[in-house]
Amino acid sequence: MNKIGRIGTTSQTCSRGAPSGLSCIPVTATPGFYHLSFARLHSLTLFFILFLFAATNLSAQSVYTPAGKSSFGAQFGFSSNKDATSFDTSAGVSILGWGDLEIGYSTISFEEKFFGEDLSASVLSFSASILPVKQSKEIPVSIQIGFAFGFATYDSYALDYYDWDMTAGIFGLGLSLYHKVDLSPSFALVPSVGFSYTNTTLTIEDSYGDSIEESDKESGLSVGLGFLFSLTRSSSLVLKPNLFFTDGEATFGISLGIVGVF
Repeated sequence: MNKIGRIGTTSQTCSRGAPSGLSCIPVTATPGFYHLSFARLHSLTLFFILFLFAATNLSAQSVYTPAGKSSFGAQFGFSSNKDATSFDTSAGVSILGWGDLEIGYSTISFEEKFFGEDLSASVLSFSASILPVKQSKEIPVSIQIGFAFGFATYDSYALDYYDWDMTAGIFGLGLSLYHKVDLSPSFALVPSVGFSYTNTTLTIEDSYGDSIEESDKESGLSVGLGFLFSLTRSSSLVLKPNLFFTDGEATFGISLGIVGVF
């Protein structure tokens, strides 16, 4: 199997078994080639959008947990835009109803091909947040401030063929406002709006250990509506559709979670 050679060199590959769109083409593994390929794929922007969506769609367990009580929660989610789809799962705890810790795992599938081959990413993330302001009779909203960081690995037959490793690290900050409206003893609506900022670095490394990097920053706005169902005195089910907007791109997502107070 032919390799592309070190980053910064040019080679010709015409071997059998090459991925579709990769055989018999000159490949220049330079920052210029990197920018060209990812401008076509929009993969860096897509990763921003989907992670930003997740960062502003935190489980917000403390919003649903009474002050002075702690809780455990788990949720499953789905988000999609015209270019990519993400499936998410996470688990976390609320500490005394004033702060959340959460770990999550996501898989992202991209619509565009990477030189004719499928491209996907697996993301492991961690988030933490606090509620400096919690809704009460005197205060109409809860305010959540949080941060999230994650690490992504990309997978494609094209990457395997050329023995490239492609990874991304991301850090995000978020601010969200929630207002709970009790409609009955067992049902409530929780509309929310969130703002976020993210810094991401994408790295491609070849088999010789040479690498190239690209960093970027993005911000966005999310709006959501939580449907809160009380199952028992100590557990609730939360269904939350959400819309996220950034750089002219709209992403829709929905999550289903359960919160158990202890």
